[in-house]
Amino acid sequence: MKVIWYMVCICAVIWVVGELYMDKSKSAYRRGYQDGLSARKAPPVDKQCVSWLMQTNLKDAKQRICK
Repeated sequence: MKVIWYMVCICAVIWVVGELYMDKSKSAYRRGYQDGLSARKAPPVDKQCVSWLMQTNLKDAKQRICK
């Protein structure tokens, strides 16, 4: 009977350590994911240039670009 209790205790310790490791890795993943989302909020320069080009007269834009 002692062997069964030892095995149950060993399995419980392994389970607790695994849960602690998973919680730590999940929190690090969430933190990195949130940092990535916050870094994306500023529009890239290319999108700004395209929107600037399409909101103006194309002849004027061509003159500005081709100078």
